Parts: sequence; structure tokens; C-alpha cells
Amino acid sequence: MQNSNPFIVAAGDREAGTDCRACGRELELGESTAICRDCGTIHHETCWKLQGGCGSYECSTGNVSFTTDRDEDTLKISSEELASAEPLPSRAQAFDDYDPRDYRPPDRRYNRIAIWAFVIALLGIPLFGLVTGVVAMVVGCIALAGHTSNRRGLWMGAMAILIGLLDILGWSVGLYYFMGENRGFVSLQEFAAPDLASIEELPDHLGRAMRANVIVISDGGFANQGMGSGVILKLQDGVAWIVTNRHVIDHD
Repeated sequence: MQNSNPFIVAAGDREAGTDCRACGRELELGESTAICRDCGTIHHETCWKLQGGCGSYECSTGNVSFTTDRDEDTLKISSEELASAEPLPSRAQAFDDYDPRDYRPPDRRYNRIAIWAFVIALLGIPLFGLVTGVVAMVVGCIALAGHTSNRRGLWMGAMAILIGLLDILGWSVGLYYFMGENRGFVSLQEFAAPDLASIEELPDHLGRAMRANVIVISDGGFANQGMGSGVILKLQDGVAWIVTNRHVIDHD
């Protein structure tokens, strides 16, 4: 040891209660104490002598191999044991037996919005397509905008838009044909007088006038009919020329 001459003093108020660096026991008041000249570490005088110097790690004169007289288990690991140590095995892989051929992609679910759009478009064929067709097109556009690759039903959204457009066009043409076009016709059921004998008895000019009077009924579509009287001006080859009021046949 380079320095084995500590300060030997009796433990005073400053040293008393301090743990000995070598044995770890507290120093009692008045107990013989050895203080290292290099690091100032406090020891029992007997501990200093047993280890042959300071027991601190900081001090260059420390003797780390010092053992006390206490019955303590000390763990010692040699360099050979460190060299022969083996690391613990790592955790086994959870997918060591994984085979890519066994992979099955998850079932793709249908796009519910696309299904609703397709159903509405089909209902627009027998129902009022002017409204349901527009609704089907709007819902179909929403379905296509929110469609993802993991969903099915893309074709339903596209077909809903197409069928909705056809609903609008078909119902527009149908309503124009049945309601928009003025299809007037003439009722000739009054040509045959109920009592020809009485008409024959009338003067000639009155008889012709009675036979020339007819009832004209025109049909302009749903809830759009007209009826009024008319006068036959001419009969030729089964075609009658009749004069009547305009409001009877013209509903505009």
C-alpha cells in the first residue's frame, strides 16, 4: 500500500454515527477511528488494519478484496465464467410455420349505400321515377365517393346512377305522351236521333239543324278533358267537319 498511515482519532460528534467504509457498521462515540489521508473516508481502526488500508473505491490505496468478519455471502464472478456465459435464448417466433400459400384474404363486405341506391333506382321503374330517379342518382354518387377497395358493390352504385337517369327520361317521355299532348276526339254518338219520326215531322230546315248538332268530348290527358256542343258542317267519306268552341278542344 502506498499510504497505510491514517489519522487515528477517537470518534467524536462528527465521526460518531458514520458507517465504516469497510464493514458498514456505525461508529460509536469514542471508538478508535481511522481516517484515510487521501479521501477522508472513515473506518474502524481494526477494519483498517485488517484490510491493510482504505476500503473506499475512490481511494487508490483501497483494497476491494477485503472481507469482514461478518457472515455474509459474497458473489464472485471470474473472467472464465464471464467468457463461458451464454445469452438467454430469444423468444420463439410466433409464425415460424407460416406459409404464404395458406393466406386467405378476409371476406369483403358489400357497400350498403350502393345497395340502397340500386334498390331505389329499381323502385323508380314502377313508381314515380322523376323523384326516385333523382334520389337514386344522388345516393349512387355518395356510394361511389365513399367506396373503398375492401368493399364490394361498385357496380351497384354505377348502375344506380344509370338506371336513375333512365327513370327520369322514361317517366318524362311517358308523362308528356299521356298528359302533355292534346289528343281530342269527337263523339258521334248523338248523330242517331232518339226519335227519328218526330224529326221527320219537323220542317226541313229544322230537321237538318237537329241532325247537325253533336256533342264533342276531348281528352287532353289525366284530369284534362273537355266537353261541349258542335255543329256538323260537312260529311264526306265518313269524315265529319264540325265547328265548336275552342275551349272544348284546346286546354292550354
